[in-house]
Amino acid sequence: MTTLLLLGALSAPALAADAPLVLVEAAYTPETLDQALASPDWRVRHDAAVAQLWRDQPDLAADLWAIQPMPTRARFLRFWGGIVDEPGAEAVLLERLMVGDEGAGQRHALVDAISRSGSDYAQAFAELMSDEPDGWVRAAYVASMRKQDTAYAWPVFRLALSDADAYVRAEGARSLAYHPQGEALAAELLGALADTDAQVREAAAWSVGVLRIDGAFETVAALLRDNDAEVRLQALHAVERIDADRAMALADPLLDDSDARIARLAMRVSGR
Repeated sequence: MTTLLLLGALSAPALAADAPLVLVEAAYTPETLDQALASPDWRVRHDAAVAQLWRDQPDLAADLWAIQPMPTRARFLRFWGGIVDEPGAEAVLLERLMVGDEGAGQRHALVDAISRSGSDYAQAFAELMSDEPDGWVRAAYVASMRKQDTAYAWPVFRLALSDADAYVRAEGARSLAYHPQGEALAAELLGALADTDAQVREAAAWSVGVLRIDGAFETVAALLRDNDAEVRLQALHAVERIDADRAMALADPLLDDSDARIARLAMRVSGR
């Protein structure tokens, strides 16, 4: 349970039964609220945005504190439309993520909802990720940075690529391919090609191919002999994207690969 500082007056009956304890206090004047909302400190901006929503739309704020995500067909939790799409909703959702008593599934859904809001969340996520105990939720933080400013995305990607959880490392490698400046972290991505976990090598090979990283051909070509079929498949795709002519000769040994997908791709890459 948390304490929120609000402007104006808010009656207790207006709150949902499981809403946070609200301390009604004139925390801001109109002028100081505007200043706080424009602060370079994301925590100051966040506190002001939460106070503003509780002041102006207390019923919406209470509902946002209480709403629960619904399971998808893929069996993970997600917030679907409705009040979570209302302007300013992300402020209460972020407050829940920071101080609410939420399980990993709920935290994952909160990260997802906030990242879909189009709000200014990158600075907050970059700081909060390092304290997140669950790898699946950390991976959601990483994925949210795919189009964000490099000042926040790069520290998150680098942290992800050294994470103890292979799933997070794989997300870090994969997300680089989606970032407009992903090639800037080519050295870190090439390092992921040597990861001990196959899912990380696979993701790194895929991103190297998508980004067509200069100078990566030989390094990713070595993965054509990997024990894992998914890694070999993505490595073959990658060498073709980087240099189709050089890839032709490398495809021959894979014509008889035990994985039919690789054999078919090798046939095409080899020009046969």
